[in-house]
Amino acid sequence: MIWRLAQSTPEVIEVNEPMFLRAWPTIIAAYCGALLASLRSRRRVRIVCYAIENGDAEASFARHFRIAHVISRLLFRLAVNGLVSRVDGMAFGTEGAAANYSRFVASRHRLSLATFSPLEPACSCDDSIESHGVLFVGALEQRKGVAELMAAWESVTGDLPGVTLTVVGKGQMEDVITEWIRTQPSARLVVDLERSDLHHAYRSARVLVLPSLRTPHWREQVGLPIVEALAHGCEIVTTDETGLADWLDRHGHRVVPSELPVGALSAAIREAWRSARPRSEILSSLPERDGRNLAAEWLFAKPDNS
Repeated sequence: MIWRLAQSTPEVIEVNEPMFLRAWPTIIAAYCGALLASLRSRRRVRIVCYAIENGDAEASFARHFRIAHVISRLLFRLAVNGLVSRVDGMAFGTEGAAANYSRFVASRHRLSLATFSPLEPACSCDDSIESHGVLFVGALEQRKGVAELMAAWESVTGDLPGVTLTVVGKGQMEDVITEWIRTQPSARLVVDLERSDLHHAYRSARVLVLPSLRTPHWREQVGLPIVEALAHGCEIVTTDETGLADWLDRHGHRVVPSELPVGALSAAIREAWRSARPRSEILSSLPERDGRNLAAEWLFAKPDNS
């Protein structure tokens, strides 16, 4: 990788974000390649990155290397500061990521910063389908709040007669959910779904539920099902672990604190279903262009002084 970059003449190189710990060797290699390319072309190669990490990467670093907290904190900050110091432009995908990086980028005068919404425009697929259910899309794992969803649904069905739950995904808890669904006539599991059918699932749902839970090594950065469900006009029920939590709360969706009991999730599902807005109202809150594309255009645009 270093040699390939050194032999080329790139104007801009996009690297992984500095808090992506597993990418540190790749980032350092890209920096070395950029330095050699700059020396060869006698022109400084710009380094840019797109950042969405909203979790505690510092704690993950300490757990991985199993060293004292004081030492790991110092080493982590030195490493991230060093990686950030070579970056010329950083685009944040969520407000949570921008806040997470604030202590590392605040004093970087040469570093250009911007925050972009990760949301997509309204989907152009068939909008004539009647919305009639609640939907979960994601990995069938504990971190996605699957167990909490099952418990919440058992108390919801009596209050929302005729409402169905569709679970789309696969993972470690697939057998558990399959067994649970045998006792729940209003729920069904779909393991493999074609992309076109997934559009239909979103369009058929009135509410998407994604009750993500934080783990020692992971936090929901955005939640692709949330982005896609919004693009189809769904109400969202999720936890405050997603980087979109603030935006969702401001725009009338249900954001439940992840440490609250299952009853709070049940209540949020009921409220979202009963007070669901017209799809057009939800779609009107979305941007006209994909935020990730806007971020890419900004990152690769030539500086004004170039």
